[in-house]
Amino acid sequence: MRKKSLIAVGMSAMLLLTAIGGVMATAPSLDTETTDTAGTTELDGTSTQAYNTSTTSFLNTSQDSNQTTAEIRQGADGRLLDTHELNSSDNLNYETVVSGTYYHRLELADDGSDYPGLEADAGEDVTIEVRSINTADDPETMTNTTFTFSNDANVSFVHMNNSETMVADSTGAGIRASVFSIGGNDSDAGAAEVTQEGIGVNGDSQDSVIVNIGNADAQDSTAAVYDATEETEAFSTVGVASFSGETIPVFAAGQDTPSWFDEDMTYATVSEDGSTVKVVNAGESLSEDDTEADFSMEANDAIGFNNARNLASDYGASAFDSLSVGIDALNLNGQPELTEV
Repeated sequence: MRKKSLIAVGMSAMLLLTAIGGVMATAPSLDTETTDTAGTTELDGTSTQAYNTSTTSFLNTSQDSNQTTAEIRQGADGRLLDTHELNSSDNLNYETVVSGTYYHRLELADDGSDYPGLEADAGEDVTIEVRSINTADDPETMTNTTFTFSNDANVSFVHMNNSETMVADSTGAGIRASVFSIGGNDSDAGAAEVTQEGIGVNGDSQDSVIVNIGNADAQDSTAAVYDATEETEAFSTVGVASFSGETIPVFAAGQDTPSWFDEDMTYATVSEDGSTVKVVNAGESLSEDDTEADFSMEANDAIGFNNARNLASDYGASAFDSLSVGIDALNLNGQPELTEV
C-alpha cells in the first residue's frame, strides 16, 4: 500500500511540474545524422577550423524547441567573443523540424571574422568554445563544443582591453572642426589611444594585423576617425597609427586612396563602428627575422601640420599635396588629456 502511495505522489509531482513548465529538458546535441538533414556538423570536439578567407564551417545541433542561442568564447569557459540568437543573426539558422526535433546550423567564417576580439598570433592554434543553449528550457540547458582554430601563418589577431586603452573626455579635433571648419570632425567623442606590445608576427611575410578595440569610448573615438575620413580619398588627419616603430597613415575601410598614395606600403584602416583596425601590408614594416611587433593608434585628435605633411610626403605626395594635407591637420587645441580606463 505504501509503495502505491509513493508512486501516486511521484506521478502527481510530475504532472505538477508539467503544468508549471518545469519539465526536465534535454540539452542540444551535435547533429551527426543524415536522415532528417542533408549535412552533419563539421565542428565538434575533435575538429580543427583552418584559416581560409573564402570558406565557412558549420556547427549543426538538434534540440526539442525552436528557441536557441549560441555563445562563442575563446578558450573553455573563456572570454565571450560574440552571441548569436536565432532569427536575430545571419549566422544561426533554423533548418527543419522532424517529429518534434528541431535542427539548427551555426555558420562561422574560417577567416576568424566571426570571432570579434580573438587573440591569436601568426600561425598560432587557439581554442574556440561554442555554447549551444536551448533557451526554451527553464532552467536553460546547454552543450559546450570546443575545437581548434588554426590561424594563418601571416595574420595576427589582437584584442585591446581597458588596460591597453587611454581616453579623454573631449578632443581638439572636434572643437577645431566645429569652430574653424577646417578638416577634422564634429564628433562628441573624446580622443583615445590604444597600445599593444609583443604581437606575434611572421617577419616580412606578414600580411596583416587585425586589432579589436574592446573599450566603448575608444570605439567611439575610432568611429569618429572613420566619419571624418570617409569619402575624402585621403588618409585621416585626426588619427594616426604606429606599427613596428614606423608611423603609418589611417584610412576609412573601403574608401579610395589618393592617386599619389603608395598602396604597397604599410597602412591602417578603421571600421565604420570603430571596433576594428586593420594593419595592411604589415610585412613591409618588418624584417625577415621579426617575430614580434608593437602597435599603437591615436584616434580623434588632429595629428598636426608637420606630422601630416611629412607622412604624406613619405607615402608619395608632392610638395603641394603634402602642404594641403598638413593644413588640414592643423592642431589648434594642443594635446588632449588622456587618462587610463
